[in-house]
Amino acid sequence: MNKRALIVLNGEIEPALPLVKREDYQLIIAVDGAINTLLDQGWTPDVLLGDFDSVSDLAMQVALEAEVKVIHTPDQDFTDFEKALRLPEIQDVTDIDLIGHSGRRLDHTLGSLYAAISLADRFKFRLIDPAGTGYLVPGGEMLPLKDQVDNLCSVLGLVPSIVSLDGFQWPLQDAEIGGLNKQSISNIIVSENARIRVTKGAVLVYLPRAES
Repeated sequence: MNKRALIVLNGEIEPALPLVKREDYQLIIAVDGAINTLLDQGWTPDVLLGDFDSVSDLAMQVALEAEVKVIHTPDQDFTDFEKALRLPEIQDVTDIDLIGHSGRRLDHTLGSLYAAISLADRFKFRLIDPAGTGYLVPGGEMLPLKDQVDNLCSVLGLVPSIVSLDGFQWPLQDAEIGGLNKQSISNIIVSENARIRVTKGAVLVYLPRAES
């Protein structure tokens, strides 16, 4: 049985929260100052982790009163996101949704992406932000794209990768993607049976939300 976790980083959180539902998760982890926004929006996580340099006194008090599991991790050998991925509570998780990974420092965003990529064969990651949803797809995996005809799709090779795109306006067959190319950015899905197959490496598949 799949077990889904939500990890909330201290980035752009508030606009992304309406895109997820509390009842979809068996585990919610707030990373450092993310607890401030979560509590303000009426969300109580199961775990609070970090060095707490950006956690308000009030948020810490509320978390303790709500019996949130508080884990102080002051060491700087790993990022707070990497520490969250090493928690005992997450070892039986199969699917991880991530919010708050964008909207602030670009180096933090990229650091989170590469930390997730390193474990993409262990967890199924979704990165949810106000503009769209990203999926990390490791080598040997295939991502079907149902009900996405006419939508845009970008495929970013965060490491050297071999990728095939079926059901796209600009298809690819065992193409080497080590970054960006014309066919991998803002491609258009043209088939109900579109799919992305990654033979080698790992890619971020990003589906922008349709503008209303």
